[in-house]
Amino acid sequence: MSDEVKKEEPTELTKEFVSGEYWDCVLINNAPPTSVYSFCKSLTISEREFYKLYSSFEAIEKEFWAQLISETYQLLNEDADYQSYDFKGKMLAFFYTFFEKALEHRSKFLVRFPAKHHALCSKTLGEMRHEFTEVVKEIAQTSGQQSVALVPAKLIEESYRGAWPTLLYVIEFWRHDTSEGFQDTDSLIEKVVKLGDELTNFSIVEAAVDLAKFALGRGK
Repeated sequence: MSDEVKKEEPTELTKEFVSGEYWDCVLINNAPPTSVYSFCKSLTISEREFYKLYSSFEAIEKEFWAQLISETYQLLNEDADYQSYDFKGKMLAFFYTFFEKALEHRSKFLVRFPAKHHALCSKTLGEMRHEFTEVVKEIAQTSGQQSVALVPAKLIEESYRGAWPTLLYVIEFWRHDTSEGFQDTDSLIEKVVKLGDELTNFSIVEAAVDLAKFALGRGK
């Protein structure tokens, strides 16, 4: 008889349980399980039970990254003060809150979040990208940003598309940030949000130069 201690099967198998066990496996072994079969074997569940909840390991990761965005936005909307912020204030609040939540899962970002240019075309981040783009649109609408007469609709739409690479850039910077309390990441957030705000008001030169100097001096 094997001395290996097997994990007890939960009374009711849930996505939360399977997802949690998957991430534990990833972080302990620094890599995903070798197969769905071996993963299910370690949990003493059948593959059929796994596939009723997730179609693949990639699906678990897709859901996790997207939920970080939706949970961040939900948390912000529960704050009465947040509703009175302008576009810049809401975007700053979103970025700061997102990275505060991300800190709880930093190991997941270090092990499994796609790095650099791979992130732009990663299928694993497709749902996260959609969630974030929708958040930016809603922030713009609820803060009156779209009512600014001088800003063409095309430029506003471009700003939505540009927001995603910006988030990826900050995440990549944060993954390599070794400053105390990730202060450099906080500084970068201030600069990229300032630039995004200025872009929609046609006053970008100073903000762009400020961001470029910071990126050259501190970025990875």
